[in-house]
Amino acid sequence: MGRTVWPLLLCGLVLCASCKKDDEDDAEGDAPAEKKEELFRVKGNETPFSFRLPPSWEVDKALDIAPVKDPPAQKEGALPEIELSGRLIFAAQAEKSDGVMAPPRLQIFHDPWLPVGTTATDYLKKQRKQNEEAIRKGHEDAVSEIRHVEAERSRREGRPAYYVRDEWDFSAAGQKVTVTQETLLLIEKVEDALHGYALVITLLGDDKKKMGDTVREILDSVSFKGM
Repeated sequence: MGRTVWPLLLCGLVLCASCKKDDEDDAEGDAPAEKKEELFRVKGNETPFSFRLPPSWEVDKALDIAPVKDPPAQKEGALPEIELSGRLIFAAQAEKSDGVMAPPRLQIFHDPWLPVGTTATDYLKKQRKQNEEAIRKGHEDAVSEIRHVEAERSRREGRPAYYVRDEWDFSAAGQKVTVTQETLLLIEKVEDALHGYALVITLLGDDKKKMGDTVREILDSVSFKGM
């Protein structure tokens, strides 16, 4: 889940933490209430599903999508390990607010050719393991323990799915901010092949307080119908 999200967010967090101290005295109290927007349905060029986004979110139309690699050669014996491709197929982010350097961001990753027999739990374990490695890489002293806040197993229109929420604290420029990742993991079967999809929304703690309902609404809106 942190394969590409973390490096992109880190730059914003460093800037955000450096300016937060200056703004703290003028920004006491609870975060303002979320400005509700009516979500509209969108579909990425390479997503086999559609989903809803707020109209104010900007889609990255210049995203360079890597081609799908050929399926790995089949080997006899033990089942092959799950390999996550890091193939980013969609990205969008919320509007930047004054003083916010790392606005909420949605990224969708595609993991083709999962081993036959891969379950949603297998996919979750691999995602979390790789995510923790990506988050900590080069920032061990700045990142707290990863908190696995929530993991809700379900099915999405017959497909194995997991809704996941993880959190960690990041320290920079003498300040500490909480980072939240909310993720929908899906496994799609196409003929005899399994494909994994991870819809990852990364946001700071204050934005979580303001936009928590919208984030969950985005992830709940995923639909394969009519695709």
